[in-house]
Amino acid sequence: MNELERLARHYIYQVWEQGDGAAAKWFLSPEIRIVGVQALEVNGLSDFRSFHSMIWSQIDHLHFDTRLALADPPWVSHAGTITLRERRTGTRLTERCHCLNRFDGKRIVETEVFIDFLAIFEKVGRLPPRVFDRCLAGERLGIA
Repeated sequence: MNELERLARHYIYQVWEQGDGAAAKWFLSPEIRIVGVQALEVNGLSDFRSFHSMIWSQIDHLHFDTRLALADPPWVSHAGTITLRERRTGTRLTERCHCLNRFDGKRIVETEVFIDFLAIFEKVGRLPPRVFDRCLAGERLGIA
C-alpha cells in the first residue's frame, strides 16, 4: 500500500466510519469537489460539512470494506461495500461503493463516488421497491 492509498483509507476511516466531519479539514483541500452522488455536487469544505452532517443525521453506523484499492498517482481508487444502519428504523444494509480520489500533495482535491442511493432508500422503506426497474419498464411512479 503506498502513501496515497494509506491517506485515502485513513480519510474513509476517520471521516466516514468514525463520523468525524471536523477531521475532513486534514484530508480534503478547501476547494474539494465531489461528484457522482446522484445529481448532487459538493464544492468546498463548507458544502462537504453540510453533506456529511446530512448523512450522519440519518445513520448511526457506517463501515467501508475495501475489496480492491488501486493507485495511479495522483489518483487512488477504492472499490468495496458500504454497510450502514439507518438511525430511524435500525435497518442495516450493505451496498456496493466505489470512490476515486485525486490528490494534490497529501490532500484530496477531487472525488468521484458511486453509491446506489436508490437501493439504499428502497431498503430502508423511503422509496417503494424496485423503483429503478419500474421506471425503466415505463411505469410512472406517484410519490405521495
